[in-house]
This record gives sequence, C-alpha cells and structure tokens, in this order.
Amino acid sequence: MSTDNQEHAALSADANNFVTFSPEEEKALVKKIDRRMIPIVSMMYFLAYLDRVNLGNAKVANNENKSDTLEASLGLDNLQYNWAVAIFFVPYVIFEVPSNFMMRIAGPKIWLARIMVTWGIIATCQAFVSNFAGIMACRALLGAAEAGLFPGVIFFFSFWYRKHEISTRVAVLFSFNSLAAAFSGLLATALSQLNGRGGLKGWQWILILEGAPSIIIGVIAFVTLPNFPQNSKFFLTPREEEIAIGRLPTTAASVTDKKFDTVEFLHSLRDPLLVLFCLASFFQVLPSYGTSYFRPSIISGLGFTGNLANLMSAFPSILTSIFDQFWGWHSDKVKERPMHILFSLSMNLIGSALLIAGQINLWAPGLRYFFMFIQAFSQSGLAITYVYRANTLKGSTAQATSTGLTIALGNIGGFVAPFAYPNSWGPLYINAIWISFAMTTGAIFCVVAIWAYEVRMKRMDPQWAKEMASDSEMSAREATEDLKTKNESDRLD
Repeated sequence: MSTDNQEHAALSADANNFVTFSPEEEKALVKKIDRRMIPIVSMMYFLAYLDRVNLGNAKVANNENKSDTLEASLGLDNLQYNWAVAIFFVPYVIFEVPSNFMMRIAGPKIWLARIMVTWGIIATCQAFVSNFAGIMACRALLGAAEAGLFPGVIFFFSFWYRKHEISTRVAVLFSFNSLAAAFSGLLATALSQLNGRGGLKGWQWILILEGAPSIIIGVIAFVTLPNFPQNSKFFLTPREEEIAIGRLPTTAASVTDKKFDTVEFLHSLRDPLLVLFCLASFFQVLPSYGTSYFRPSIISGLGFTGNLANLMSAFPSILTSIFDQFWGWHSDKVKERPMHILFSLSMNLIGSALLIAGQINLWAPGLRYFFMFIQAFSQSGLAITYVYRANTLKGSTAQATSTGLTIALGNIGGFVAPFAYPNSWGPLYINAIWISFAMTTGAIFCVVAIWAYEVRMKRMDPQWAKEMASDSEMSAREATEDLKTKNESDRLD
C-alpha cells in the first residue's frame, strides 16, 4: 500500500481515525518539520558539545608560556585536571533519565530551552574560578544543567519522525558535534591570542566566548521549537497536523500516552537488550571522549606547539562531521543499523592499531597524525547505536527510560575517559590508545550480540518482529488490515 506512487494510509496512534495522504504531502510536511526543528536543535547540540570539551583546548592554550596555562592559573596538578573533566559526568549520568520524564511533562520547548540557558550561564562562569574547588563546582553544575539534552532530543524526534527517518537527523546532530570539536580547536587557537587582554588569560577568553552564545540560543529555542504534533497549530495547518499524527505507526511514542506507565517501565528494565546497548554505548563513549579531550595533547606530543596542536585537532573532526551525515543518511536509506555500526567500529580499531604501532616505533609525526583521520570514521557508529536502541522500543515510557539509560550509563565512559589519559602516560599516550582499542573490541562484540538476538527473536516471535519492523513496513501492514476492516464494515452497512 505504501509505495512512492500510491497514496499512503495509516491509522492514527492517538485515535481511531483513518488517515490517507499522498507521498507529496508527506514529503512536504517532513521538510517543514525539518526546517522548524533541525537547525535550532543542531545549534544546541553544537554549543553543548563545544562547552563540554573546550576544557581540553583551554588546557593546552598558550602552553608555550607555562604561567598562563589553565593548570598553572588554578594551581592544578595532572590528576586534579582529570577530576575536573570527569566530575561533569557524575550529575550528567544521574539526571539523564529523570530529565526525559521532565521533558515529557513540561514540553520539549520549555525543557530544552531551560537546559540551554542554565548551562550557558554556568559554562561562562567557569572562566572566573580561581582554584580546584571552583572548577570542580562549575563542572559538576554544568553536568547537571546539560543532562537530558541528547536523550531528550532523540525522545523528541520519536514523536515526529518515522523509524527510518531518525538516523539521518541524529547524524546531523553528531556532525555538528564533530564540527564543535573542530571549531573548538580553531576558535581556541584564535581566542588564545587574546591572552592578557582585559586582564584575562587565553583560557578564560575561550571559556567566556564559547559559553555565552548558549544563553542566546536557549531563548531562540523557546520561541521557535514546537512541542508535539497534537499541539503545534502555530506552525502546522490542521491537515498537516492530521498527517503528522497519522503517518507514524501505532508503536510510536505519543503525547496521549500515559505520562508514566509502570508496566512499560518495568518491562523496559527487564529487556535483555538494555544491558547490551548500555555496554555498547559505554565502550564507544570512552574512546570518543578520550579523543575529544586529549587529541590536542596527543598531537602536542608529536612535537607541535599548543596553538598549532589545537588547530591540527580540528581537521579529523571535520572529516568526522562529513562522514557522520553520509553514514546516518545511508543507514536510513537502506533501513539497516548493525552493519553500519560495525563498519565504523572497525575503522576505529584499524586506526587505533596503526597509531599504537606508530607511537611505539616513533614513525613520522605526519603519518601518526594521518592515523587519527582513520579513527575519525568511528563517531558515526555511536550515533547509529542510539538510533538502533530507539528503533527497538515501543511507547513513550519505554523510549524515555531505555533511551535515557542507554545514553546515561554509556556516558560513564565520559567519566572514566580522563583517567585513561594521565599526564604520566604522555606525551605518546600508548596505554590510553590500547584502552581505546580494547573498548572498541568490546563494542563490536555487543553489537554482534544485539544483532544475533534481533535475528533470533524475529524468527521465534512474530509479534516481536511486527513491532520491531521498520515503520514503513508496519504502516503498510496496519493500513492493509485497516482497509480490510473498513471494507468489511462498509459491506455490513
């Protein structure tokens, strides 16, 4: 029923209303939703990641003059800096799942805007701390303020997009994530030139001018973002609203679902895939954050100065940004997840192995730097992993719980990552790269296990297979069944 040349038909998940619409109508609606949501959400994620990882750039800024560095200014030793990076993730992990439920209650536009404004204020305040206690307090508050942004956005998308549309949009977010990593290095290089201006060090200018824009974007998000299809008349026509609701399968999250379904919540916790997805997330997050925070330090260890190291750290991230968008789009196009994740992980495995060999044998610095570009393909695997998790869930409570837990527990890797890169392992960080290699291997085993479980369940449980089908397949099944029911009813009448 659902082909490019035929009219789509669907039963609304929120009411027993039979909805028909043409492919052209649906395509125009999706474009309109994208124009409203994707630019502002992408900018939110760009700034969030920028504010989260810019401490790594601040650390090496102006390191040709040791008295002007962040560590010297705050009197930090190497372990204290690692704690300042890691403490962010403690409240970040704790508040991920509760934040999803708060977003469901308050509405996305209010909650996501609140996240932006509060973290922008705190991120800017980091520049004015004067000791270890101050930076620890700010980083902890920053983690609490930012908690819930990414799982909240994926949860938000599940109310608006089909399963096979989400990966493309999440890939855009991750590409902005990578652009933030690149831009952080480029911007830090420029802002470090302000060292001494206004009585501030270069690292302070970095934290101020990268933190303040989040406050402005938070206000814009509050004004422009919609909540749910059922209450977005300010930018959707009644016909568009009908299609936006009706085009999603009945397994999609809906605003009309219970705010909290205890049975669904407990079922989510018993889901055997939950542990595997959490582990797959953890094993990918640890090397991802390790790379984000310490790539400038590794490049500096190749013999390049602090500012040049910041600049050079940008280019692998630019490659990641480009590949993220392509790979997420391709995953949606062919409606496949695990093989796309495994390809990305394999690239990180190859890149890490080559970089280890290069560091041990002290190959040419340019060649070792090139190996970081091979590792750059790995980030897209994490994005698709989160989408894969969301695609295997049914209902608002399950989406809020399992997506939140997968991202939250995975982000424990962000807490561990700084301790995998102690200064004592520098300047080559060979042991840290070995850890990245091992974590990536663990992620590969987890994804293979998830894939095997999915294949087994589809063979053994037809109902499970129906619920986990791509939404285009599901909509076609539902439409066929609904048309049969409708035709039988018409004959009886």
